[in-house]
Amino acid sequence: MNPARWTAWLLALALASAAPRPAVARPSSKPVPKAVWGIDVSHHQGRIRWDQLQGQGLSFVYMKATEGDYMADPSFLENWQGAARAELARGAYHFYDLCGRGAPQADQFIRLVPRSPGSLPPAIDLEPSPSCAKLPGRKALLRELAAYSRKVRARYGKAPVLYVTYKMYDRYLKGQKHDYALWVADYKGRPALKDGHSWTFWQISNKATLRGIKWAVDVDLFRGSAQQFAFLGKPVPSLFAGRSQTTAADAVRR
Repeated sequence: MNPARWTAWLLALALASAAPRPAVARPSSKPVPKAVWGIDVSHHQGRIRWDQLQGQGLSFVYMKATEGDYMADPSFLENWQGAARAELARGAYHFYDLCGRGAPQADQFIRLVPRSPGSLPPAIDLEPSPSCAKLPGRKALLRELAAYSRKVRARYGKAPVLYVTYKMYDRYLKGQKHDYALWVADYKGRPALKDGHSWTFWQISNKATLRGIKWAVDVDLFRGSAQQFAFLGKPVPSLFAGRSQTTAADAVRR
């Protein structure tokens, strides 16, 4: 499937009703409503030709910056600069070490990621990894995650976005009161969390192909209008004044 038809089909799926994906997926023949979609990348995508990504309908890119309190993604700075040249909204994400302490992981992220005007809220990738063989209990994880979030909020003035699978959400967040904007992975249909919590970003696929990226890439949809999306990158006065901070979920409500 060529990139234009792939894009049209993805957006049609994203904005359709919550019906399961057909057994045989075909591009939509109907006009596709405007939507805000992007990708998320790391060094696993190899060297990205950012100039070639222009003209393919992308609005944003999230890129891996750090992992735990011990690793920086070797492609982060190149990707951060490349996304700016391609005039894409850019955000950084941290692969959270479930067995680690939250504050040192926040320090690792803050050391690497610039506080750039217009950047998207920082994101936290919450999923299992080989570095944490025994998953922590809910109370312990949420305590450390809160410590991470406090430091990141204080630095960037925006509440983090939390990337989750259904399994991780059910284990740690289902039924809990929290103010995280959610980024949900669902490759079969529109996200639906068991406790009815809303979502802000939807990872639709991990097998998209785009010009300028050699390997398959994740593709994501923002739940909201282009005007709401623009709110995510606006400067936040509370970064310097003691006011309440913005969340990505606020953008969807506006």
